[in-house]
Amino acid sequence: MEGEKKVTLGGRKQGSLTDKNITKLQNYYRKAIKDNVPDTDKMKTAIYASLMHCSSTDKKPMHGKCPEGESSWCFYKRAIAKGETPGSHSSMKTYLSPQVVEKIMPVYQRLASDTILERCVAGKTQNSNESLHSCIWRKCPKEVFVSKRRLEIAVTDAIEKHNLGYVKSLEAKEDSCLNDSFSLTIAERQDKRRISQNISTKQKRKRNATNTNAAYSAGAF
Repeated sequence: MEGEKKVTLGGRKQGSLTDKNITKLQNYYRKAIKDNVPDTDKMKTAIYASLMHCSSTDKKPMHGKCPEGESSWCFYKRAIAKGETPGSHSSMKTYLSPQVVEKIMPVYQRLASDTILERCVAGKTQNSNESLHSCIWRKCPKEVFVSKRRLEIAVTDAIEKHNLGYVKSLEAKEDSCLNDSFSLTIAERQDKRRISQNISTKQKRKRNATNTNAAYSAGAF
């Protein structure tokens, strides 16, 4: 609209939506989900708490949704619980200007919607089944129609490999012709690859969890 003042979200100015702040907000959102599953109301409160906290100032503290108590990650609520005067907001390491918050609020409203949060609750069980599902889809792609019989065979085979591994699954077959040295060698390689991928995935999740917890530690938020 002509004459409307444009708002720059990024930049070096204090309160801007820098790459660093975006990463922190993503971590806060992830932790809000993780710590409060399966209660969507608590998830929603925690999501908005992190945003409002980051937009607070000494003149306008916005900590109504921040958790209470002496162990709270919120320095303001923590000080009140101890009967102390809260420190200045100028010491906060993550600050968002009112203009930035106004612009990103619609995004938060979508991310905190019941529809999205209910998907997050359902997704809590998704990761544990992810590798099993991938075994099934490799044999029966979702976009290709297959018979019920083929699907049953694919599911049975996938469960065997998921729970027993490729080598044990192969050894369990009654057909001895499948147990030749070449087939066993391939199965061993597949098991090693799966173990390596599992280790890599666990290490990545551990690093993400560490980064998220560090961001929420006292004095870091």
